[in-house]
Amino acid sequence: MKEVKNGRLKVSIDGTVVNPKTGRKIGWSERNGYLGVGIRDRDSNKPMNIFIHRLVFMVYKEPLKEGYEINHKDGNKQNNHASNLEQITRRENILHGHRIGLYDAGKIKSYNKQMGHKSHNSTLTKTQVMEIRLLYAEGNVTLEELGSVNKVNPVTISRIVNNKTYKYS
Repeated sequence: MKEVKNGRLKVSIDGTVVNPKTGRKIGWSERNGYLGVGIRDRDSNKPMNIFIHRLVFMVYKEPLKEGYEINHKDGNKQNNHASNLEQITRRENILHGHRIGLYDAGKIKSYNKQMGHKSHNSTLTKTQVMEIRLLYAEGNVTLEELGSVNKVNPVTISRIVNNKTYKYS
């Protein structure tokens, strides 16, 4: 294991991250399947989050190049062994995902499979969306007014009334 962040954590070549004071394994799993770890910056004491695959790559391979991503060669986001990681462009990463079948048969999970009002990012309920569509269809209110009343950007309202988002049958 190698110490990183001025001895604030230790990371192994297989992606295990531990607190050097307690010896306990640390980290979490994101909704998108990637593993991450949170630490505090020693100078500013601000919390920082980093994906473990990026940390392992920087510690055991080389610094990250601007505009590049870390790819899991086997497509398994949980396999953060240094030998499974490579630095490639976004385009190469997408092509790799298609080539090994990550985008087929729903193997890849989107950041958020829930859409519309069911999304954790949603600020509007289904009732609000239906009301927005009805009011706009009547023609007595502008996108800006609807956005202001519902506390969302008028662009969001436009996407709602044009069925680009919050699609209901």
